[in-house]
Amino acid sequence: MRALTLPNETAPSHEAVLAFAEKAVSAGLVGNIRVIVARDPRDTKGEWRPACGRLDLARPEDPPALDCHPRGPARLLQERLDGATLLARLRRAMAGDPFDVCGETFAEHGMESAWGGYQHTDDWAKNGTSWPCTILAPHTPIPHRVQLYEVIEDDGPHGAHDGLDGLVGYVSGFRVTHGPGLDIRLQRFQLIVWDYRGRIDGMRLERNRVVIGVSPKADSTLKLVGLVSGESERKPIAVSAPSSVSVALEEPILVAKVILKVGDDAVAEAQRDLPQEAAFARLEGQFPAPDPCDIIFDGLARSLRPAFDAPPTSEKEVQREVEKILRALGVAFHREKERAPVGSTTFIPDFTVPDFALAIEVKFAKVGHGEAAIQRELAQDAAGYGTKWPQVIAIVYDCGGVVRDPEGMKLASEQLGIRLLVVKH
Repeated sequence: MRALTLPNETAPSHEAVLAFAEKAVSAGLVGNIRVIVARDPRDTKGEWRPACGRLDLARPEDPPALDCHPRGPARLLQERLDGATLLARLRRAMAGDPFDVCGETFAEHGMESAWGGYQHTDDWAKNGTSWPCTILAPHTPIPHRVQLYEVIEDDGPHGAHDGLDGLVGYVSGFRVTHGPGLDIRLQRFQLIVWDYRGRIDGMRLERNRVVIGVSPKADSTLKLVGLVSGESERKPIAVSAPSSVSVALEEPILVAKVILKVGDDAVAEAQRDLPQEAAFARLEGQFPAPDPCDIIFDGLARSLRPAFDAPPTSEKEVQREVEKILRALGVAFHREKERAPVGSTTFIPDFTVPDFALAIEVKFAKVGHGEAAIQRELAQDAAGYGTKWPQVIAIVYDCGGVVRDPEGMKLASEQLGIRLLVVKH
């Protein structure tokens, strides 16, 4: 993946993106639009808002038509159109006008901000293309994007999707690699320009021989360059109009790197580094996996305070954001569902994570519900929760500055077997 050098200013970046796209259109590429729209499931007459948009400039057969028909609070809009029409719509959206698709218009899309881009020369499959591609996207995500976590029905062959991000991931073709809820590609419109000049179809390593396949074959505009190395032997690669290139050493190959070029422009690349791959494999065996409860605690500590532009006014508001963070972390949990009966008292945590025997409790600190009262509640919670959940995380959200000794509070909670997060706003 290689970053494109685009102007930082908004208008110049728009012109650079449009100029790049115009070259693709002049080469005969056409437009394909997929936009997921969603609305609040509680408002069946509410406004449909975009959740993600993929705008491809590709050959007419790419990407293939998608048999996807979500129901309920989400819809898929698909449209094939000529490249010039797509560029005209894109230009208007960059100027701040609504974006049109399938006869629907969407005023809030984020495309009026400055844009950036990356050339994907080795990982295009992770972005839902079968050829190298360039992805151009606005810096700003779609504003006021609807959040849906419920299962979304699909009348197509897929059947159902795990929330809005599951649907968006399926429709976009992006292979999410940053963690559920964290992949910003799923939250924006983006223009994907397919590059058919050349690709590396595969690099097969057979001990002392490497075989590289290239498409299109025997194309005089292409040149494959690279290096194959063993412990003491090295062989360069420089093949014009390649089809299938085979290189052998007298010893086992350790590293092979190749770049497919058109003139000085790298259009595709691939590499194998066996010592590095073996080292990673050894490291995976040496270091234990991180404790899932540590991951959850760190995620809450990192994300809860930034979730609020203005201070929350109730415990319920904090609970809602905690729920969003847990979903973003890909955690399966229950909210105020599991119970721990102790004598005549039943303890019900705000959240429970059955897979990790974890209970999560939220406390809202304010005048009249301060440090001493919360500490007493935590002591009671520890006695009840500890009968069923060995691990307990408590979150104290302090908007009024009533928690004056957070470190002392954490220490007292640790003695109760509770890991405490104090968030001050």
